[in-house]
Amino acid sequence: NTGAPNVRCNSPPPQASERRAAAAAEAGSSATGATSKQGRSGSSGKHPRRRGVLSEQQRANVQRAVEQGEWQVFSTYLSKFPGLERTFTVPGGSNASLLQYVASFNTANHAMMTGMLLKAKADTQYRDRAGDTALLVAVREQSVECARMLLEAGGCSPQECRSRGGETRLWTALHLIMMPDIYREGLSERGSPAQALQIVKLLCDHNADINAASRD
Repeated sequence: NTGAPNVRCNSPPPQASERRAAAAAEAGSSATGATSKQGRSGSSGKHPRRRGVLSEQQRANVQRAVEQGEWQVFSTYLSKFPGLERTFTVPGGSNASLLQYVASFNTANHAMMTGMLLKAKADTQYRDRAGDTALLVAVREQSVECARMLLEAGGCSPQECRSRGGETRLWTALHLIMMPDIYREGLSERGSPAQALQIVKLLCDHNADINAASRD
């Protein structure tokens, strides 16, 4: 149970509902096709989830679901394609994981989606091309609830540092949120001073080292 029914969401506009239904149907038909092939080959056919490569359209559907916070479509793809939480990377130069991409949005729906990915055992220590983990992305984007969930789930530490090309740059999560003048290009434009303060308190509540030295 992903916990999705516990969150109240506003009714989507008709176009959004139709898009969600179409995306869910496409994901379902892919899984159905895979199950039929298994049945013809002598397999039991009892496998509603399948591991496979998403089509370009399916990848676009997943990315759009994340961008628009459509947790129903996201949940459908996650359940139909096991391994998606570890194999999907966002197109473009960042090479961000699905968990990192979801954690970069600060909404209740994205917190729900973060919970789904953590339940599916997404890799919390995966690093993108910038050397950031999912926690560092959530902190950088001031995504308070996603950062909270990552810390409370275990496997993430407020002492995590940026690491790129085998070189650790000693900027912890606390440095990223406290040094906008030094690292302004990497800080979220969607955040606010109140959210930044929440992040600082959250990190300190999880024993962030306030005396850690930075090194660029």
